Amino acid sequence: LRNAVRIDFIPPEKIHGWTWEQVRSGLEKILAICDEEWLPEDVYLSLKTGRASLYTFAGGFFIAELMPSPFNGSRRLNVWCLFTQPMVGDEFQEVLISEFERIAAQHGCIAVRFVSPRMGWGRKLKGQFEEVGVIYERKIHV
Repeated sequence: LRNAVRIDFIPPEKIHGWTWEQVRSGLEKILAICDEEWLPEDVYLSLKTGRASLYTFAGGFFIAELMPSPFNGSRRLNVWCLFTQPMVGDEFQEVLISEFERIAAQHGCIAVRFVSPRMGWGRKLKGQFEEVGVIYERKIHV
């Protein structure tokens, strides 16, 4: 399956037009099911300024960013957004994880990380990703 799937890095200068419209549509679908604080425009700015990188494939995309540790200089690849069309099956999960690892190694990262409000990822990725923390939050109404 890995050889049958093409995953392309989209450089910042190529994000306009059709590519961005497809990505924006996917981001809006993510926002419809996840309570996120970012806007599609935040993602666009991060992509255009090189703070994050866009990778596309048939049926979806992911956006990744390098996250340096403030303590020891190590870096992690943070998968900020991942969108796939419903027809993209679970077998594609291994292809994506392999690609995350390739990108992380290319940039000298020690790990791949992502955060999601969707608890089902814990079951879906059991044995492939380790839960390293839990975020607790209490909203303050001012």
